[in-house]
Amino acid sequence: MPPLVIASAAKHSRIFRRRQSGLLRGACHRAALRADPVARDDGEDGGSVAERRLLEKRAGMKVIGLAGWSGAGKTTLLTRLIPHFNAQGLRVSVIKHAHHQFDVDVPGKDSWRHREAGAAEVLVASSNRWALMHELRGAAEPKLPELLGKLSAVDLVIVEGFKREPHRKIEVHRAANGKPLLFPDDPGIAGIATDTTIDTGLPTVHLDDIAAAAELLLRAAMPVEEAVAKSAAIR
Repeated sequence: MPPLVIASAAKHSRIFRRRQSGLLRGACHRAALRADPVARDDGEDGGSVAERRLLEKRAGMKVIGLAGWSGAGKTTLLTRLIPHFNAQGLRVSVIKHAHHQFDVDVPGKDSWRHREAGAAEVLVASSNRWALMHELRGAAEPKLPELLGKLSAVDLVIVEGFKREPHRKIEVHRAANGKPLLFPDDPGIAGIATDTTIDTGLPTVHLDDIAAAAELLLRAAMPVEEAVAKSAAIR
């Protein structure tokens, strides 16, 4: 493994522990809310229970992106990071941008036929999972803020793709991919996960050092509200 340096490692480690502690406190608080579904509108401000629960849902949620060329290893890294975060007691969700022709359904199945017949949405549910498929049918593709608003409460949202959005990102770079680095042209990139040495002032970790990569993501993650505000500012 090439020698890679995380700037001010001791300081960053202290920051990481504080932020991780905050995420864990948020996780416990949201777990308590999920365990107590009874809604009582006893607030003095007259706000509805739904509005207060929405504020609770947003509080403490963080978002961080993974950016990089196809073949750089974003998905591979992500599938190694998620179990690491779960083992720390953090709930993680993922938003991934896909090709416009992608489909999660199976042609010929009942749900597929419902959509083909013109249903605006089809929700499929079982004892293991549920999935909601929403057909745009010519409407504009939703932006990242709108998609973030559709997620349930979690501690960390990792975004793969949406490179034109201004949220913070960690660049994933693999030397064998033969592609140029993105960070010089994207001010949103806050660090790099790579398998080579890079001359940069940004914090850098090796792709195979999952603990260091997880720390880098948590350190750079931003509140969902801040990500939404930054996105709205460029519209």
